[in-house]
Amino acid sequence: MRVFCCCLVAAALAVCAPAEEKKPSTGKAATTRKKSPPPKGITIPAGAEEIEPGLYRHREASGQVWLYRYSPFGVVKFQEQTTEAAPPKEERPIKVEDLGDTLRFQRQTPFGPVTWTKKKTELTEDEMAAWKKASQGSATEGQDNTKR
Repeated sequence: MRVFCCCLVAAALAVCAPAEEKKPSTGKAATTRKKSPPPKGITIPAGAEEIEPGLYRHREASGQVWLYRYSPFGVVKFQEQTTEAAPPKEERPIKVEDLGDTLRFQRQTPFGPVTWTKKKTELTEDEMAAWKKASQGSATEGQDNTKR
């Protein structure tokens, strides 16, 4: 058994032993490669203004505006995007029904109509505006009917 263990250890050492390093031959086949210099990284220009921590804006002589930001991989350069004013939010009309001390509101949503009731003293600004709009609309409808 001892002989078997000794042979097993010797075989394991032979497999794990480092191989001899080959020396390059001095012939024409063994030419040394020249390493190209690493690419030059992007740097933040001296005249750049800091917009917020880690974000800089710089205008080139051609008029292009570039933004520079620090990232975990170095400085990132990208063009500034001009944002246009967003179109006005489409307002969904709210139907209001007066129930005395409370009001019943109904708004159409993509999932169907939503209905809720609130006391007149507990209205939010949006609900108050909808109530005023509905009361003005009903007053003008009454005037239109009398003119006909």
